[in-house]
Order: sequence, then C-alpha cells, then structure tokens
Amino acid sequence: MCNLVIGMRESKFIDQNAEKWKEYERDLEADNLGPDKMEKAFIELNDDLAYARTFYKNRSVRVFLNNLLTPVYDRVYESRSGGWSKVSAFFTKTAPRISYSARKFMLISLMTALLGFAIGYFGTRHDSDFARTVLGDGYVNMTEDNIQKGDPLGVYKSSDPAEMFFRIATNNLQVAFYFFLFGALFCVGTLYLLLINGIVLGVFTYMFTSRGLTTEYLLTVYQHGTLEILTMVVEGAAGIMLGSGLLFPGTLTRLQSIQNAARKSIVLFMVCIPIIMVAAFIESYLTRFTEIPAGLRSMVIIFSLLYILYYFVVMPWLKFRGNKEFDLQEEQPKAEDNKTWKAGELYSLGELLLFTLAKLRNRFTMWIVGGLIFGTGLFFLAQWLGDNFIQSDIRFQLRKTSYQNQFNEINSSVSYIFYSLKLASWNVFAGRYLFFLREFPALPIILWLLWTAVLFLSAADNPESGKMKSKSLRYWIQIPFMGFIPVVLGYVTGAAWWLALWLIWPLMGKSMGLSSYAFQGNFFRSFLYSVKLLFQKLIRFFGAILLVLILYFIVMFGLWFLTTVLLSISSSFHSSNPVGENVMMYYVWLNYVVWPVLLLAGIYFYRLNGVVLYEKQTGSHLLKRVEEIAFKKEVYGVETE
Repeated sequence: MCNLVIGMRESKFIDQNAEKWKEYERDLEADNLGPDKMEKAFIELNDDLAYARTFYKNRSVRVFLNNLLTPVYDRVYESRSGGWSKVSAFFTKTAPRISYSARKFMLISLMTALLGFAIGYFGTRHDSDFARTVLGDGYVNMTEDNIQKGDPLGVYKSSDPAEMFFRIATNNLQVAFYFFLFGALFCVGTLYLLLINGIVLGVFTYMFTSRGLTTEYLLTVYQHGTLEILTMVVEGAAGIMLGSGLLFPGTLTRLQSIQNAARKSIVLFMVCIPIIMVAAFIESYLTRFTEIPAGLRSMVIIFSLLYILYYFVVMPWLKFRGNKEFDLQEEQPKAEDNKTWKAGELYSLGELLLFTLAKLRNRFTMWIVGGLIFGTGLFFLAQWLGDNFIQSDIRFQLRKTSYQNQFNEINSSVSYIFYSLKLASWNVFAGRYLFFLREFPALPIILWLLWTAVLFLSAADNPESGKMKSKSLRYWIQIPFMGFIPVVLGYVTGAAWWLALWLIWPLMGKSMGLSSYAFQGNFFRSFLYSVKLLFQKLIRFFGAILLVLILYFIVMFGLWFLTTVLLSISSSFHSSNPVGENVMMYYVWLNYVVWPVLLLAGIYFYRLNGVVLYEKQTGSHLLKRVEEIAFKKEVYGVETE
C-alpha cells in the first residue's frame, strides 16, 4: 500500500513538471539557454532533483533529473571560468549559428556584389572611359604604366610591407564598418556600397583580362582578394540584416526586431575582423612576391576559398539544418524577457540597451534641454578661456586638408559619395575640441566640469537598488574627485584621446553602478574593480563599447545628414561650398551639446552592464537564491544531499 501511494505521488510529480523539463531539454539541445533562463533552470531543477532524491531515491526520475541538471551546472561554472572558453564558443557556436540565420542575407549580398561586378566589367568593355570615371585618372594611368613596364601588378610592391599592412588593415576595417553601419539606413546604404565595390572589382578585372593578363591577375590579386571579397559579402549581409530588422519587424515590435537584428549583425561583423587582418597581412607581405610559383599561390587561393565556404556556409548548415525550430527561436523574443530592470538578474547587452533606450525616452526632453543649455555654456566658456582657439584651429585644418579646393575638383558621382563621407567625418573629428586636452590648454577645466556634472546627474539616479540604501555626504564628495580621472587619462594619452575616451567611459559607468550595488558607495574601490573586470570579461566589455560606438555613429551621421539637407535648402549643394568655417564651428558646438546627453545615456548603459558582469563573476544573487531555497527545504522538513 505504501509503495502504491509513493507511485501515485511520483506520477503526479512527473505530470506537474513534464512540460517544464521538456522545455529545458529542448533549450539545452538547441543551445538556447540564455543567462536569465540558465539561472531559473539551475534553481528549479535543483529543487526538483532534491525532492526526487528524498522521495524517489531508486526511481528513474531521479536519474533523469540528475542528467538534465548536469549540463546546467557545467554552463554555470563555465560562465565563471576564464575568457578563452568563451572566445572558442563564440567562434565555434555563436558565429556559425548566426551565419546560418543570415543565409538569405548573404545570398542577397552576394547577388548585389555580382550585379555590380557585371556592371563594372561590361561597362568598361563597352566604354573605356568608364574605368576612369570609377577609378580615377591617376590610378588608371599608374596601372597602364605598370603594364607597359612589364610589371602589371607593381602597385603591391610600391610601399613598405609594415606601412602597407597598417594602411590596408585600417582602410578595410573602416570599409567593413561602413558596410555594417549603413545597413541602418534601411539597407540602402549597404546595398549601394556592395554595388559600388562590385563595380570597382569588375572594372579592375576587365583592365587586366582584356590585355591577356588573366592568369597573372587571378593568381596575384586573389591571394588576398578571396578573403577580402568574400568577407565583404558577409559584412554586407550584416548590414542588410541590421536594416531588415528596422524595415520588417514582422510580429515583433520594431524595437524588439531591431534588438534581434543588431545582436546578430554585430556577431557577423566581429567575426570578420580577424579575417580582414589576415587578408591585409597576405596583401602586404605575400602578394608583392609575384615570382612565387603558380602552384603555391593557387594553394593560398583555394585554401582561403574553402575556409570561407566551410566556416560561413558548410559548418552552419551541418550544425543547424536539422533544428526545425531554429529560425523561430532566432527571430522571436524569449518569453521570459524582462521589461523592467531587476537588480541581480542577468541580462544580455541587447536587453540592457533596451533599458537604456527606455530611460532615454523617459528623460529625453529633460536631457536634451539640459544638454543644450549646459553644452552651449561650456562652448562659450571654452572660447573665452582659450582665447578663441577653436576658430584658429579650424582655419588651420581648412588649409591643411584643402576641403574647399578639393570640393570643386569632384568629377564623378562615386567621388562625390566618398568625398561626402569625408566631410561627414568632420562631425566626429570635431570632438577633439572637447577631449584633446594636451593640444588645447583650456580643455581640462571644461572636461572636468562636463564629467563632474554627468556623474552628479547619474548618481542622483540609482537603478541598481543595491546594498547602499541611502547616499551619505562622502558619496557626493567623491564625485568631483572622480571627475579628475578622465581628465588625467585624457591628458596623458594626448593625441590618442579617442581611444582614452572609449575606454574611460565604460569604466566610469561600471564604477558608478558597482559603487551603490556592491561597494557601499565607494567610487574608488568600484573603479579598481571595474578595471579588473575589464580583463576578466574582455569580450563583453568590448562588445558593449562596440554597441555604443555604433549608436554614436548613427547619431552623429544622422545629425550631419540633417545639416546637409538644411544647407542644400538655402543654396545649391554643388555650386557652393558646404564646409566652411561657420559650418565647422556649428559641428564643434553640436559636439558640446550632444556629448553631455551621450555620456549620460552611455553611463546608464555601462553601469547596468557593470552590475551584470559583477553577478556573472561572483554569482552573489544566485547563491543567495540557492541559500533561500535550502532554508525553505529545511523549514518544510525536506532534507537535501
């Protein structure tokens, strides 16, 4: 009779939890167990296993739960281990999974590039002047001179290898970033760049094949070009994916759709970076040796082709083709996604971005008006303290770069587009008049005032709800001293102010979050711990920076585009110079106004990320929950092993 009762209790126990266990089992098999769900699985399965060990010691349900909980334990402890396992998982699991999800976008990207190639190849074949329109007279003349000298690809031998590597790697990374970023312009920007690059490749190909240099051209250029061109297709897919999330949200809200698209497209972009570096190395150090036997050069090309096809096509297909629920899992938000911030929970960078955007929407008017007033005051204060140093340096930059003279020499639509991008970069360059401390002696005071004000406003809010329940006088006194940290670092780095800014910004944000969450309002201890987290959680650290950097460029390029439209209304864009001293001064003022708002929003994002990193590192909240479970079991008389 006793055994019968126990059997009935066991069947009821299984019936009540079967669906939950099946869901966890499916998520484990599909590698779809996120940090928040992992915590939930750890607690619930631990609880179920303890119950099964108490009442069903010799039953199969105990064995089943033990086997189900084992991989969850492994992943919890793996998340607290070193960073190399995460790097390996990123390149062997995450990236192939996203590549499979992006297979349609890769096809669109490839077809667009091939269309551009056909236009360039047959356009040059029909009209020889088409090459000069696309590549410019200088490049065409240089290539023809090299062909006449019997060294058609001598362009690869004209520079020092190290210098060439740095220049090519920098340029290719910049172009890759444009492919990704311009996808936010409703896919049109990325598709246009794919078409233009395809046209350039087609023109370049016809210039050599039409002169009987097909074999030499293919063996030389495609040593590095195989990786470079096919990676361009992947970069284009990342941009198209980003734009499609904006254009076609489907059943999701547009914000959810953008979050999913941005998360996946960033992965594609990041996995291309090491390939771009390898291609730059081959182009700088190997392509110049045109006397290398054709067999060896062919092996480099074939290996490069096979690697790209295997990594981005074959391996993702082999790993995920059998998962019928894959696309649904990728495109739909998790059912347990949290809509409000909860201290101690684990969130992805995309979720933290949503919290930040929600905060920005709630405080938008206040932050914009405050930034306008405060930034304008800082701008005129800097002018007064620096004796109009901004105007003087702008005049020097105009003479140095010859913007005005170059603009009148534009002779093609392609040149106009790339020159327009060069002008747009001034809006980013203008940030030097706020952060380049060593160049402009008045700026340390300005930057200290800026950071102190931002830190005070950030400290007034306390989203973490951590151990520090009330703010003491010591808490507020520390803030002006914390404001000196970015000033000192900015002054020490000098011309590298851009790098210093994007490193100190997340460190300051993380220290703000951790100070109230775990360090009882001690900013300096939390800052040192943030530096420690930088090295221990390097991938997530730079992932957060990249996400904010992308949003920053979207904002700055959007403001530049708005300014260009306003200028074109007042005068013809082609007949008048769009970049003069007054316009450049406007961009400097714009940086002074926008940066206070950007710093506030960025610090909010980084401080939440700091709390999540702290939880991932220490597991304090998870351990506290487990202790509470153990206490409840003891109260109810259930023993645990």
